[in-house]
Amino acid sequence: MVFIVSLIIVYQLIYSNVTDHMAEYPTLKAMGYRDVYLLGVLFQEGLMLAILGYIPGCLISLGLYSLTCSATSLPL
Repeated sequence: MVFIVSLIIVYQLIYSNVTDHMAEYPTLKAMGYRDVYLLGVLFQEGLMLAILGYIPGCLISLGLYSLTCSATSLPL
């Protein structure tokens, strides 16, 4: 479930970034950049967002598990 929610959030961020810079893409195409290069840039951005979202999310969840375990004395 978390994977699906994360996927939706990354999609929304990339979508808003693409729509914000929509006027710049024809300029880049006119300068000679290929579609494959621009698509690669978008994939790199998505990968960075996923990694930068995973690390804090994992650390926060481990902290919450520890807090819940110590507060309730239940093994998780």
